[in-house]
Amino acid sequence: MPRPPIHKTNEAKLKAAREKSQRHYAKDRILKRRRELRVEKTKPSQETREFEKAVARALNGHHIDEDESDAELETDESSDDENDDTPSDLPGCLRALKGLKDEMLSLTNEREPQSFVEDIFLQYVKSIKYTDDRGDNGDITIITNVMLKVQHILNPTIHVQDEILNFCGPISAEFRTANSLSRFLSTIVAYLEDIDYLIHVGGVSELCIAHSSGELMYQKNLRV
Repeated sequence: MPRPPIHKTNEAKLKAAREKSQRHYAKDRILKRRRELRVEKTKPSQETREFEKAVARALNGHHIDEDESDAELETDESSDDENDDTPSDLPGCLRALKGLKDEMLSLTNEREPQSFVEDIFLQYVKSIKYTDDRGDNGDITIITNVMLKVQHILNPTIHVQDEILNFCGPISAEFRTANSLSRFLSTIVAYLEDIDYLIHVGGVSELCIAHSSGELMYQKNLRV
């Protein structure tokens, strides 16, 4: 049977994602290391300038069509509760899996998680407004809207994956295909959750240090 959804609203999903990230950082003591790095910096304005320079260099090779981006970032407010649509037969599951993969390719423009999330990150950076060398938190919905959009594809993928597992077993080509798609989407969600959590915990300053230190998950190209 497909796993029932735990979090039924967008707010609950985002809260759960931040709590999961909090446990990750508490376990690995990453925040403590970043705070120590911050003390060694000269002053916040210098951190901000370094952050802007680093991102500006990345921006030179990443240009996003604004109209296309705005269309992609529209939040889907529909509930992921509609699990009755999960097919109950193998051919139906495989058709559903192909449809979900097509959605993923359309959303990511056939890019790998690292490249896709980097472009979203750079969009967010361009939304940050600086006053007296200090940046605000920018438009955080650029991150959260994409996170929810990917999650909206991931949730039914997991349900279809469960059904394929029941039909074909864990070593079948069909299950490996479903598992690969699920891990691909989960990796994107993890990268975005990482950025979202840092913004909420320490704002631009925390994000600046993480980025300049190469500690963001997408920079390390870690995979779920």
